Amino acid sequence: NHSVFWTVLSPNGGGEPKGDLSDLIKDNFGSFDQMKAELTAASVGIQGSGWGWLGWNPVSGRLRV
Repeated sequence: NHSVFWTVLSPNGGGEPKGDLSDLIKDNFGSFDQMKAELTAASVGIQGSGWGWLGWNPVSGRLRV
């Protein structure tokens, strides 16, 4: 988790995804901003230290927060 965290904070990390991931986010959440809002809400709701994740559910074929 920390390796991903520090990569996102790098000068070239983060930003809005492109390509297939961008398409999946739009299909599953409507927009990148809506996905960020749902991920933020889920992450803020974690008591204590923890991580919010965007993952792929292979059974449903959808992204999930």
